[in-house]
This record gives sequence, C-alpha cells and structure tokens, in this order.
Amino acid sequence: FAPTAEGTYTFTLVVTNKYGCTGTCTITIHVYDIRVPGTDGKKVYVCHAPDGDPSNDNTLAISVNAVPAHVPGHSGDKLGSCDLIIASAKIANRSITTAVTADFSAKLQAYPNPTKGSFDIVLNNYPTGTAEIRILNNTGSVVERKTINVNSKKQVLHFNLNGRSAGMYFIQLINKDGIQVYKMMINR
Repeated sequence: FAPTAEGTYTFTLVVTNKYGCTGTCTITIHVYDIRVPGTDGKKVYVCHAPDGDPSNDNTLAISVNAVPAHVPGHSGDKLGSCDLIIASAKIANRSITTAVTADFSAKLQAYPNPTKGSFDIVLNNYPTGTAEIRILNNTGSVVERKTINVNSKKQVLHFNLNGRSAGMYFIQLINKDGIQVYKMMINR
C-alpha cells in the first residue's frame, strides 16, 4: 500500500478454509500528509513533547533525514502536528480516538469463536502489568468489564455471556500501550 494522496482507505479481506468457514477482516487506514508545505517534501511536522514536561508539546518542522534520530530519542514525540488526531472511529454515536500501534507480538485470542456464550480469552506474550478487558455489544455498550494482572507468557481467562443476545461482540484489551480489539460472535 503506497498512497499518493491524503484520505481514508478501507480494505476488506475474506478468507475461506477448506471446510467452507469464512473469516472477514476490514481495516481502515487514515493517511495524513505531514509534509511541511513549501519544502519539496524535505521537512515534516513532528509533535515534540519535551522530556520532563510532556504537557508542553509543540509542533516542529524537521528534516526528513532527522526523523529516525529525533523521534526515538524523545519518548513522547509523534509524527504529525500536535493538533492531528491519529485515528478516529464512531461506534453507536460514541466517538473513540486511539493511537494505532504496530506491535503484533502481543496476541489476544478467544475460543471457541463463534460461541454459544461461554469462551476463553487467551493472552500470548502480552506485556506484564495491569490491563482491562471490556466486552462490548454491537451498539458499543460495555456488557462485561474485568481488570486483570498479566503476569505470564500465556494467560487464560474464562468468560460466560450465556445471558446475552446472539450477535457480534468486541473484546477490547486495554493497557498502558494502547488497545487491542478482537471480534467475537455469539450464536444461539
């Protein structure tokens, strides 16, 4: 994927196994042009959060060549101007804003999926520490919430939604690094 213009791009992947089971995944990518106008693409905007005072952030225009050295050296810095919202979604008239990360070493799985209501959530190689699991229905309402302490390479948590309606549910796993979302289907 190599976008040539700012905008929102949606991709859907449908996979069918040899038994005819189908899985669908849709991802929306928001592309922002962070290049500084009038610099022929040689400078980009960076939201700089000074070490020791991250609340005093300011937008810098730095050379593209300086980005690999500058951004990792300042833990609060982000590509783009400080007023840029990284990703935005709307679920049932509720706005959700979150940063998208590319750390796929932390894995969240749920099985069986689809389920009749009782299922396990498995965390594989998830960072240790406190996390919250939220289960949302298809209107975005939280139907189950649990705070957990992740303390091992593999952790299994049991949930029972037998009293809930059939349909699509979303499992959110929230920790200090961000949010992971997993789709769960309840069939009756």
